[in-house]
Amino acid sequence: MWNILGKKEHDDPVSCQTGQPINIGSRLELFTDGCLIDKMNGVELRLHHPVRREVALYFDAPWEGPWSGYVTVFEDADGYRMYYRGCNYGRDKREHTCVALSEDGIHWTRPKLGLFDFEGDRETNIVWVGQGAHAFSPFIDTNPDCKPEERYKAVAPDTGSAMGAALYAFSSPDGFKSPRATSIPTTSRSGTRFAASMFATSGCSGEEYPTASGIYAAPPRRTSSNGASPSG
Repeated sequence: MWNILGKKEHDDPVSCQTGQPINIGSRLELFTDGCLIDKMNGVELRLHHPVRREVALYFDAPWEGPWSGYVTVFEDADGYRMYYRGCNYGRDKREHTCVALSEDGIHWTRPKLGLFDFEGDRETNIVWVGQGAHAFSPFIDTNPDCKPEERYKAVAPDTGSAMGAALYAFSSPDGFKSPRATSIPTTSRSGTRFAASMFATSGCSGEEYPTASGIYAAPPRRTSSNGASPSG
């Protein structure tokens, strides 16, 4: 189970319209649009083409199915972790955040965690059920000032009627469970869409995660409804 972190309104989304250099510090930034690019000469933005490989994991557990997805994989001290949404709408309307483990990144197993049950079976690999399970994006907080009980963090968008209007932040000491949880959105901004997986890749820094107050916020980049940077 994961603890949902406290609420903070963020009044300074990254603006791409100032005409001034944007200080991104040590953050990693994806060049998915022209927001951080002043000009390009003889180059273009191009996505790499995916290459089909062998199947790593079939979503064939009873709580999984054809609606499973949103996979996040990262390396941990004891190997690799894969978090993903498990969902089988034909059998159960709930969405589940699941985890699989691997020592080599090729062969994966589902740990029997005993945290959440499915149809009476508690030997599942489900780590979260509830708000944010639709697109749960976890990562390891490498900030040296990070509290040990919050080493594993995640962000996930609201999946209510106004989907994308709020972003939730979660924490856990081990990436599996947490002693408590409170349902408080981290960021709420009307008309702004959030891509939780992109926030997760940016990592943690004091600028983005003000630990002095014990409150965490992911600063959004404001975009139009089609994902492009706004023109005004």
